[in-house]
Amino acid sequence: MVKKDLILKGVTYNRMWDMGPEVKFHYPKSDFFDSARLTTIAVKSITLSLGDEGIVGERISIIQFVKFQLLGMVFPFEVKDETSRGGVVDSNIVILFNEKYTSIAYKYSDLFNALLTEVSKKIKESELENKKEEVESLMIQLYEKLLTNLESLKKAEEQALKPAKKKPAYRFKVVVIGDGRVGKTTTLLRYVDNAFQETYLPTIGVNVSNKDISVAGKKIRLNFYDIAGQEKFKLMRRVFYEGLNGAVIMFDVTSIESFQHLENWIKDVTEAFSPKKLKGIIVGNKIDLESQRLIKKEDAEAIANKFGLNYIETSAKTGDNIKESFKVLAELILEK
Repeated sequence: MVKKDLILKGVTYNRMWDMGPEVKFHYPKSDFFDSARLTTIAVKSITLSLGDEGIVGERISIIQFVKFQLLGMVFPFEVKDETSRGGVVDSNIVILFNEKYTSIAYKYSDLFNALLTEVSKKIKESELENKKEEVESLMIQLYEKLLTNLESLKKAEEQALKPAKKKPAYRFKVVVIGDGRVGKTTTLLRYVDNAFQETYLPTIGVNVSNKDISVAGKKIRLNFYDIAGQEKFKLMRRVFYEGLNGAVIMFDVTSIESFQHLENWIKDVTEAFSPKKLKGIIVGNKIDLESQRLIKKEDAEAIANKFGLNYIETSAKTGDNIKESFKVLAELILEK
């Protein structure tokens, strides 16, 4: 049996056969991988890998298996097979995490992407030579390497959380606001050092975390309040605005609705700064979804200029401009 508290639950190698998606190999071999889980993992991951256009790229995607309290990191690739239609078989590797540790999948996706790129290349070579045992060996090695890496990362996180000998000279409270599903939480998971130690209070709709950085030679601690965007938390949000030093107002560049609500969010948080000027940045997230983009950069910049704010575009998925955006915010807050 796989222990319930493990971060890593297992790995699977999935392929699209004539009869449909199936798990070709999984590890560890335990009761955890029953037929229901295997079927769900194969169908959902292969469907995700193919995408809307039926084209398999080679990049990581995240998928939730809510029924089984799992989060999957899916890495798609194609395996050459002359007996198959088109000469290739759509395949993927799925890393299965305990849903409790969702933050790890986002924070360390670059590390996993590099590892899976290497493993998938070797699998394609082994499949081409019809070396089944070699493929299985590669998947077992992947699982063992992941266990080792995750344990090292966890120790490093715990070490980082120990009180520093030298306390930061400045502590700034920052709220991260915007409509639900624009990527506020995933952006912070990308950025914050102590993702293993998230404090989430679902009854009041706030996620609290912190990050120590150095700006202009000054030690700064940014205390983040990731505030839920749902309407039911509107009154509660005002409580967390008290004493804030900066704000990140976020929208999704693929969502017209989140962009239309942008000015309301700016006005909402501006009251907390009154009579001082709002110190913050507008962030247009999900720029990795270029083909689905609906909001022009110049339109977002126009709103930023209207309120005297900086505008930055980011991708929580790829990490583009995440560090840069928070550095800009810290510099703005330091200005007198």
